[in-house]
Amino acid sequence: MRDGWRQLTLGDIADLSMGGTPPRNDPTSWEDGQQGHAWAAISDIRGKYLYSTRETVTADGIRAARLRIVEPGTPIMSFKLSVGRATIPRVPTYTNEAIAALQAKPGLADSRWLYHAVPPVASRAVTESAIKGSTLNLKSLNALPMAVPPLEEQQRIAEVLDEVDMQIDHVERQREKMTIAASADSVCVLRDISTGPSVEWTTLEQVAEISAGVTLGSEEPESDVVSLPYLRVANVQDGFIDTTDIKYVTVRNTEIERYRLRVGDVLLTEGGDLDKLGRGGVWGGMIDPCLHQNHVFKVRCDSTKVLPQFLAEYLASPSGKKYFLGIAKQTTNLASINSTQVKCAPIPLVPLDEQRRVLVSLEEWAQRISVADREVQKLSALREGLSNRLLNVTGSARMS
Repeated sequence: MRDGWRQLTLGDIADLSMGGTPPRNDPTSWEDGQQGHAWAAISDIRGKYLYSTRETVTADGIRAARLRIVEPGTPIMSFKLSVGRATIPRVPTYTNEAIAALQAKPGLADSRWLYHAVPPVASRAVTESAIKGSTLNLKSLNALPMAVPPLEEQQRIAEVLDEVDMQIDHVERQREKMTIAASADSVCVLRDISTGPSVEWTTLEQVAEISAGVTLGSEEPESDVVSLPYLRVANVQDGFIDTTDIKYVTVRNTEIERYRLRVGDVLLTEGGDLDKLGRGGVWGGMIDPCLHQNHVFKVRCDSTKVLPQFLAEYLASPSGKKYFLGIAKQTTNLASINSTQVKCAPIPLVPLDEQRRVLVSLEEWAQRISVADREVQKLSALREGLSNRLLNVTGSARMS
């Protein structure tokens, strides 16, 4: 144990209280919109500070559930399901029964230090053999062992970690602004290209070869076959291809080239939920050979007429999506398009130099966002290291 530090329990240094849920079948307990009192569920814990909650309760609901108010600045933490998720309310708040308020005892604990120190201890506790597979409760929370530094050192530790948190928050906000600006820039540029007075139009089948992929569930061939990875609708996201979860399909050797993907192929989804309609990205050849299923269209561009990345950007823009939404076969919350409709998609004929200019502009935004992502990763790693050292996770350092 470090000099001046004491081994105590969470109950020694903080008063813990849990919330509750007013009767769901009593409309007088709940308020529409943000007119009532903030009532936090685990889903509301999304950042360091809590300013509002999805649901609010009335005075009747507070009385019915015997809720205790959590004053601004008092950390709250989930101790069931997602154990260790924490936030600091900026407004008077009530909570449900899966969240505990951590009220620092005067002279023994600093509220900001509790926010940083308690969640990792609680998260580790649920993996220990004594309570593995169960959730925490107020009794086990109170009994959590805490390595507690002197109050002044707690405050210095909190100041260091708060400063890093502020830096991370600043970079994340800048990244969000850049993402919004990049999206707006893309929309404006592609809209101007497709609405200019001299724009010429063609159909997708005039500038690319469109084909569907291998059909799943049919009787597998018995000879001259091979098992290969393939892309499903779940792999084709909006603007990128996700290869973290790849399935395999058995096909004849003679069918490989028919369904094989090449670098630069634009992939479009057939449909499903409305957000999946015409969703797509450009294949980068991360896996080779790799096939695609029949619910994913492969669009192989004529590089003398259209660049794959430009086509993907246009089809993902409001102008491009408008066509698919207009012609899709729709049922309740579902929509789909067929290969004929994909082939007939209207495409603006833009000179290749102009396409490249647009892509350079979009790439500049992408690079700025990538720099911000790397900065967040670097700061997050710094914070994790400082947290481990300063909160006595490794016992290797202390504030001086």
